[in-house]
Amino acid sequence: MAYQLQVSAKILSWPRQCACCGGEANAELRAAASRTTGKRVQHTTTSWWHVPYCNSCLHHKAQYDEASKWAGRAIAGGLGAWVLIAWLTGSGWFGFAVCIGLACLGFWHQSKEQEEAQKLMCENCSAPSDAVRYVGWHGTFHTFVFENKTYLENFMASNSRKTMSDVRQL
Repeated sequence: MAYQLQVSAKILSWPRQCACCGGEANAELRAAASRTTGKRVQHTTTSWWHVPYCNSCLHHKAQYDEASKWAGRAIAGGLGAWVLIAWLTGSGWFGFAVCIGLACLGFWHQSKEQEEAQKLMCENCSAPSDAVRYVGWHGTFHTFVFENKTYLENFMASNSRKTMSDVRQL
């Protein structure tokens, strides 16, 4: 279960513990959000916060995120094979079958790789991927989604003098 919180601040205090498992933090991960403004001339602005993690949680997160790309790769490869086979043979039916087969193989491989990444998680880990997501900002109000309720409570205690919204379960 995830928890959403808005906090108004220019400077935030992040508890010096892993946002995923709650263990000792020995690394950081950038939680970033971007927004685009303007109609004729568009400007994209990216803002971020450095969230504490441990190396173990960064490892399972990186492996899970890499595994999540397999389905898209397989679909792109399948579409390419479909076009190539249709061009070479003059018939798209065999290429279509190859495309569907590659897509299914990609989804299967993605599922297996994600399971392997989840096996790297300890019993206290809250999410296989991002434990804290930075959703965006408006003025000084920043919106975050936390996967770890204990870390959320510690974050709120560390920033108790800041204006905060109620915590909303997602």
